[in-house]
Amino acid sequence: MGPVTRPITQPDPNLWMISSRICGACPARHVCGSQHSVHACPDDLLSLGPSSQLHPQDPDADQMTADLGSFDFPNASTPVKKPGFPAFIPWVRLGSHAKWRFPSWVAVPLHEVLLEDGTVHDVDRVRRSLNLRSDQRVVISCHVKDKLLGRVWRKRTRFVRSLRDAGFDSILAPGFSVWSTHCRFQQLTAIAQSNRLFESLHLEGVRAVPHVSGFTDRDWRRAGLWLAAHSEVEIVCVDVQRSRQHSSWTEEMAALRLLRSTVGRPLRWVVNGVSQHRRIEELSRTLGDLTVVSADVYMRAVKGRQPWPVCGNERSDLAKHEIFARSSSAFAGFVRGLSSDQGIR
Repeated sequence: MGPVTRPITQPDPNLWMISSRICGACPARHVCGSQHSVHACPDDLLSLGPSSQLHPQDPDADQMTADLGSFDFPNASTPVKKPGFPAFIPWVRLGSHAKWRFPSWVAVPLHEVLLEDGTVHDVDRVRRSLNLRSDQRVVISCHVKDKLLGRVWRKRTRFVRSLRDAGFDSILAPGFSVWSTHCRFQQLTAIAQSNRLFESLHLEGVRAVPHVSGFTDRDWRRAGLWLAAHSEVEIVCVDVQRSRQHSSWTEEMAALRLLRSTVGRPLRWVVNGVSQHRRIEELSRTLGDLTVVSADVYMRAVKGRQPWPVCGNERSDLAKHEIFARSSSAFAGFVRGLSSDQGIR
């Protein structure tokens, strides 16, 4: 009788993990740390079922590995300086905003400027659409769906060169999602894709803010150790999910605390995707110096809701541009106040 095969996640009667036959040849094994844990990839591709995940045995895995070149973090050869971000940058969409009063910085989502061929509109088109002055700054936010980031990845050379010449003041580098439902190889690929895109932007001279993410403690420590070793990086971006589940939020805060403690030095943290004042307070206590990029202020105005920080769907009699102005002022003042409370300038 031949040996009994078991999933990598199932211990044998002696309470040690069965070594998967795929781990030894996996190109991401040196950064994985999950070969003998419940996070390890399943033994074979078929066990994933109908899925778009990338498994080490997937026919596309070799090409992806070649495209990545490395699963390691980039070597930031030139400084990544703070681009003068304020405490709050509203996420806005292009359109008719003749009466809207935008602050000194605005963030536009990538899907508003990205073309099918991988190039981007230049910043002048954005300024005309939003009726911005020449001294108002525009940053591109890549907190968008992975499907769109997939297009960027496939056409990354054209994307980076186009962005270099487009005139934007900064870009929050793309961060591919790291989902708990994805196999470990897919998670590590997503982290590596984010790293490679930032590296390409950085080397091309684009004013890009690196994006860090992770799933296991090892992932967050790796990101923290990279930042600790590269003091020339003064600013970094993280995405915070808008989950209503307290357990998910608790896990995210634990990961960010681990990241911050591993870095061991002050940074400017750009946080995407949060609008609740209690959560922003906790982020400030956890990370320190914050810039919050949020769509809530803009979407509240577009939908005619009460100005921030009112929660829910309560309608307002105010004009949309007035809701936006009041919400922006309140949001920015709140985040600035948190920094002042901590003695941050």
